[in-house]
Amino acid sequence: MMPAKFRWSAWGVVVAGFIGLAGTVVSQEKSEAPSLNHLADANFLAIFDALQPPKGEAWKSIPWHISIVEAAQQAEKEGKPVFLWQADGWPLGCG
Repeated sequence: MMPAKFRWSAWGVVVAGFIGLAGTVVSQEKSEAPSLNHLADANFLAIFDALQPPKGEAWKSIPWHISIVEAAQQAEKEGKPVFLWQADGWPLGCG
């Protein structure tokens, strides 16, 4: 036979577990709106719009050149310096 103190503690743990499980079931039933954490047809457009870059980014207005020769020629005509970005190593990790 179990001591009374241990028996009440065991029942308390069992009741707390049932309350905890019931709370998670109730909270899962309330979330009927499509979540942005999971990709579905219902929320695809919302996720797609959230991932798009802002429309008015400053770097988009800069006339970038792929060729350093073209950039140097234009910079010489306009009297401006050339900004050169150079990276070495793994393209996605830069080193």
